[in-house]
Amino acid sequence: MRMAAIPLTITTLTAGLPIMRLIALSTLVLALTGCAAKTVVINTYEGTPQAVATIKPVAFIVIRRIDGRDYYINPSSLTPKEYELGVLPGEHTFLLDYADGTASSSRSTELKVEVAAGRRYIIRPMTGKYDWMPRLIDVTDRPECWTLGVGTGLGPKGCN
Repeated sequence: MRMAAIPLTITTLTAGLPIMRLIALSTLVLALTGCAAKTVVINTYEGTPQAVATIKPVAFIVIRRIDGRDYYINPSSLTPKEYELGVLPGEHTFLLDYADGTASSSRSTELKVEVAAGRRYIIRPMTGKYDWMPRLIDVTDRPECWTLGVGTGLGPKGCN
């Protein structure tokens, strides 16, 4: 399913500074503070199912809603946390925002995904000059991609 790109809004505090420099600085701050990141496990289901999928939102992704239930999950907040979301196999709908400290989405976007039991996924932003689009990536067989730093410039490469 093809999604429309969501526009980004640059905050007035960053006016006049080169955007790549701002992204690099925010990435560096995130990477340095991310070393002490605490893992928070959130199960989005009731009961104790036999098998679930696990999803990690990476830096700059803010989760507002999962399957109609409100959340506020922000791995890049002032106190970075690595979130691991347990979800049942099947289809799920996420309401997401993008915020990297210098740019943020002007409106939330919906991401519909299909996940399989026992698999590990990341939700990462794919950014352009003035827009972004969320993407779910299966990283079960790529443990180097199971990190908050994917997509920050300092994280592992090839996790697209």
